[in-house]
Amino acid sequence: EGDELQDLAMCALLHDNALTQYISEELKKDSVINCKKDLSEKKTNLHCIYGEKNITKIPFKTDVSNVILYHHEHADGTGPFQKKWNEIPLFARIIHLADTIDIIGNNSWNFICQYLLKNRDGLFDSECVNAFLHAFTHSESFMCLSDGSFETKLWEIIPRQKQVFDWKTCKNVADFFAKIVD
Repeated sequence: EGDELQDLAMCALLHDNALTQYISEELKKDSVINCKKDLSEKKTNLHCIYGEKNITKIPFKTDVSNVILYHHEHADGTGPFQKKWNEIPLFARIIHLADTIDIIGNNSWNFICQYLLKNRDGLFDSECVNAFLHAFTHSESFMCLSDGSFETKLWEIIPRQKQVFDWKTCKNVADFFAKIVD
């Protein structure tokens, strides 16, 4: 359980690791982007593909295959890769729900709950929606995450162990960050 939580946290932090890579590559191809629709459709697919490829050399403790690739998939199969909830890794489904909540999070607690319930089995699978609503039973438990203590609370829950890596692994991690920062 500890390794899985740690890997989920790392995937959540790195889920959009290829956004700037995708945008810079597109800008190199076309000095002027004429069609915003074309950019937005490609962005979802390509940043997921690039992001999945980027994390292959990160030393995860569990299997995180397809987590980054499918983090924009919808439970009903209408997402970018048309995968249904049972074809999508649980971590990807959790990240998708959390990413959406992050976007709509400035709304009221009631709005968030209604949005999740309205989109259960469409955008989000029931398992993730139910787990979220179980974890955050009222607005105070959810809104306390915005008080600046989120990171402290997160690392109290996520077990961390000191790890020693060989030179090649350290270089792979450094190359990963160099690629997404540059």
